[in-house]
Amino acid sequence: MTRKVMGQNVWLAFGLSLVLIALAIFGVLDPLTGAICQSLAVLAVAGNSVVDASARSTPLRRASRRWRAATAGAYDGRHARMAP
Repeated sequence: MTRKVMGQNVWLAFGLSLVLIALAIFGVLDPLTGAICQSLAVLAVAGNSVVDASARSTPLRRASRRWRAATAGAYDGRHARMAP
């Protein structure tokens, strides 16, 4: 997770919580609805992280990781030497 996404998540959680607290203070939200909305806010923050993680994992990067894993240890250094 990048610093940008972590910052987005902090401000997203802070902003949503602030709005929900204000609505609860003025009596717009009852406790049960407030709890449900807070849970949805947590899911929104988690979803923001998942979207970032999937965006960073492009098909080319996944294929590159699979190739590196499949060929790990295949090069032992003998190919770099010249025959005598």
